[in-house]
Amino acid sequence: MEFDPNRPTITHHNGVHSGQASHVTSHVMDTLERADRPVAVDMRPKLPEGASWNADGTITITLDEPAELTLRSGGHDDVEELHKLVCRRLRGGDMIDAVDAEGASGRQMFLLKRMTGLEDMKGELLIRSLSHADYLTLVEVLGVFTRRGQKIGR
Repeated sequence: MEFDPNRPTITHHNGVHSGQASHVTSHVMDTLERADRPVAVDMRPKLPEGASWNADGTITITLDEPAELTLRSGGHDDVEELHKLVCRRLRGGDMIDAVDAEGASGRQMFLLKRMTGLEDMKGELLIRSLSHADYLTLVEVLGVFTRRGQKIGR
């Protein structure tokens, strides 16, 4: 067997290494074969229960309880139900614009509305109508998009 510098080999000959592979177990070969293939490791942050990553980097939250908004128009009520929220990654402009919002809760509401695309007054009412558990999930997802990652040291 000729030496291939691109392929790892295990050699032994009476306890002395030689240039020829004399004993390679099937387990070692399986490990070597797997090492040739790329390994996919999901490095994205862990999401709260009820939230899942989408292929485009957005996060979908499936609500435990639908959020309802009743709109009165022309003598009849229209009930709008929301069962899922799709959250996008925030941009620098979102963070810059949030500075102008009034108080900490105003900044948080501003970012939640931007993240979900529910930017009008109807969006704010829908966010306010979320159950406590669903609101906490939404805030946790906001944290996923705003934290810088694990810090080492200090």
